[in-house]
Amino acid sequence: MTTPSRPFNSWDMIKIIGLLFMFVDHIGAYFFIHNLWMRSVGRGAAPIFLFLAGYASSYRFSRELLVLAVIMLLSNFILGEYTQPLNILFTILGCRALFHQMEKRGKAIEKPWEWFIVLALFIVVTCFLFQYGTLGVMFAVCGYMKRRPDRYSLTLQKLFLAGTMLCCAATFALFFDLASSNVLLMIPVLGLDYWLLSTLEIRTLDMRRFPAWFTRILGLISHYSGRIYVAHLLVISWVTHYPI
Repeated sequence: MTTPSRPFNSWDMIKIIGLLFMFVDHIGAYFFIHNLWMRSVGRGAAPIFLFLAGYASSYRFSRELLVLAVIMLLSNFILGEYTQPLNILFTILGCRALFHQMEKRGKAIEKPWEWFIVLALFIVVTCFLFQYGTLGVMFAVCGYMKRRPDRYSLTLQKLFLAGTMLCCAATFALFFDLASSNVLLMIPVLGLDYWLLSTLEIRTLDMRRFPAWFTRILGLISHYSGRIYVAHLLVISWVTHYPI
């Protein structure tokens, strides 16, 4: 994979925001397990990356993403920990495969609200099979529709995303057993996600106020976000002996 040569843009920035949420989440999960407020803040990470899976300009199969997903799976297996649900990278691969097949066959999402209802009904069951279950697909559908403003109205996009955020809040509260105070903290985090994702437009950002080396580092972090995600989890997991 070549290093990025394009200007730093809003796609890079939102990935970095997602990574920041992720680091807070994982620090809390592995080192400060009683500080559930960190897990609440960390809930902002997954919606961003799942949304971007659908918002991407291409859904072609990513061999690198599969390798990273398998590495995480094997790490848990070697540590004698669970291998189900499949990690979020498998969820992203599944979403990409779904949209790729739709594009290949010249099909599109014709009735979004039917998709919403069906996917929402299976969230709890599928969360035991792959991370975030069909909730992850719902966020990817949000990104898919956002990428196609000529087909899906802005009102529909926002309503679908708002509904998905509500399902997300309910799912997180259920699976993470958060206290009411932590749930209240999670609401503005998901609200920030909603604003970031509903207003997302790919545009070059003016980074002239920052040193060139700093912008370069940010670009590299965005470009290699998948590798950073897996590498830091592998290190933490092997140091703490907790599963990924």
